[in-house]
Amino acid sequence: MRKTIYISGAITGKKNYMADFRNAEMHLAKQIAKGNLQYTSVINPAKVCSVLPLDLEWDDYMKVCYRLLELCEGIYMLKGWESSKGANRELIYAKNMGLEVIYQE
Repeated sequence: MRKTIYISGAITGKKNYMADFRNAEMHLAKQIAKGNLQYTSVINPAKVCSVLPLDLEWDDYMKVCYRLLELCEGIYMLKGWESSKGANRELIYAKNMGLEVIYQE
């Protein structure tokens, strides 16, 4: 049975967000492989959104992210998520769906 976790964190105005999300994806994948995290896969929205048209508006990206969250059972909040309007909205959306919330240490 598939059980997916979504990575959420600051993107807008953050220089190294792709590296932050990639590192989190690798960390979560390792924890899953070791059996330390009861998920089967990870969704990295920074990677997914990087292939979308560049002329999309912020709200368009959020629509994609909400749809991705609907495929998940958990959300992983990166450090600094509190300063991100999008990450705050994703967290509320995830909580309203009853997803497990894990915060990066």
